[in-house]
Amino acid sequence: MFYLLKKIVKITIYSVLVMFLVLSLLPYLFSLNHPKFDKNVLPFDNSHFEINAEHFVHYRVFKPEKTEHKVFLLHGFSGSTFSYHKLFDSLVKHNCLVIAADLPPFGYSVKNKSLSYSDTISINLFQRILLKTDSVYNDTSRWVIAGHSMGVMYAAKFITRYPELFNKQVFIDGYYGSQDAGSLSVLALYPPFMRLADVALERYFLKEKKFKELLNSAYARQPTAEEIQGYMQPFAYENSGSSVMRWTGSSQKIKVDESFIRTRSTLVIWGKKDTWLPYKEESFKLNEFKDVTFKMIDEAGHIPMETHADEVNRFLINFIQQ
Repeated sequence: MFYLLKKIVKITIYSVLVMFLVLSLLPYLFSLNHPKFDKNVLPFDNSHFEINAEHFVHYRVFKPEKTEHKVFLLHGFSGSTFSYHKLFDSLVKHNCLVIAADLPPFGYSVKNKSLSYSDTISINLFQRILLKTDSVYNDTSRWVIAGHSMGVMYAAKFITRYPELFNKQVFIDGYYGSQDAGSLSVLALYPPFMRLADVALERYFLKEKKFKELLNSAYARQPTAEEIQGYMQPFAYENSGSSVMRWTGSSQKIKVDESFIRTRSTLVIWGKKDTWLPYKEESFKLNEFKDVTFKMIDEAGHIPMETHADEVNRFLINFIQQ
């Protein structure tokens, strides 16, 4: 009986090893054809890049004729500056200088499977962008920072690290607490798995049908052709999949000071039909905020600033002008 059990265990181990070897080799049997992103070709007329060695952040600047307020926007997972495209005109119309940045390795920011995507590196680059902008426009007034989904956590880290830059914060469908990488995140750095991510993205996920399904779930409505392309296009470049895997396994060193975050003037906006990240009071703890305005949009899903832009614009402008 013991001999039989030993044999079964041995066969199982060998089978797992063979399967692991096959999975490790399989991604390299497929060719990859995505072009390398060229930061010398600007994605938008108002695009800029903040560069530090091999790292770079893509950001867009929207300048009003007269600046009365300054707003910095951070998108969520798999998003980009496109996530806020329905807010730009309204903010500028109300005399807001607006910067929207792509969090590496998303959007048109750096995609390099060999780099570290630690929060420290990204947030230091964001800080350089804001300080450079203040210098260019000779305006040292404080900024309003807004984050969506995952961008809320990065906004909270930015505020914790550089509190002197901000006087107000806006959280849209996202939680502000730090999140530690899971114990399995180290597997994301295994080269064959990173290669597999590029293969899977290029050959399976980077299709209009797939993005339509994802956006339909996030929007709680059917996406338009423009919206599908807006989310697809930034993933059409080399290392888009493997860079996300590298980001997943990168160290996150900035711990959000949640008690400090709750002392700031805050606007929280949430879509009631958000199935991706439903609102939970026990997680957000609104009652612990010193100065908070909460707006629930009944018919909105996970991305209300796109699907219900009129309401979000109204809430945002009122909050900024207070």
